[in-house]
Amino acid sequence: MGEGPMTKRIRAAVIALILSTLGVLLGGAGAPAASAAVIPAGPGCDAGCSQTYNQSAYGVYAAHDWCDSGSYHGPCVDHGSYHNSYMWIPAGGHTPLNQDWDTFRIDAGWCYRITITYAYGLYSEDFTYDQRGKGEVWIPIHNDETGIVRFQSTSSC
Repeated sequence: MGEGPMTKRIRAAVIALILSTLGVLLGGAGAPAASAAVIPAGPGCDAGCSQTYNQSAYGVYAAHDWCDSGSYHGPCVDHGSYHNSYMWIPAGGHTPLNQDWDTFRIDAGWCYRITITYAYGLYSEDFTYDQRGKGEVWIPIHNDETGIVRFQSTSSC
């Protein structure tokens, strides 16, 4: 009998934790970061898939690929033969399971309350994004993280 996907994800999280701890103990934490390139995430979920769940009463706009290069941080921009994928997540919906959807949008003029879970749900952190009177913001969801939109409103936070 083979192991299930949750067992594989837990094993991957434990291995990642052990390797990152070893890196800190061996002095790797102070090494300079490599320069970021505008490269969309791969189609696989080897390190876990980023997911977004919408528990609010309104839709949420998500993008498949996140890019980080210099001063640009947001959904990858179409160029040449590359085209990013976008989707609306309805109230009560989520991004497709076993696919890596890297970011969702906090709409201009809205307040969102969100939770980001880390390490396959072992840890979580709550955030409030008040964009009333401001422009949109894209929130990156890294591999092995889940973004949960809990509340949206144009009138209150």
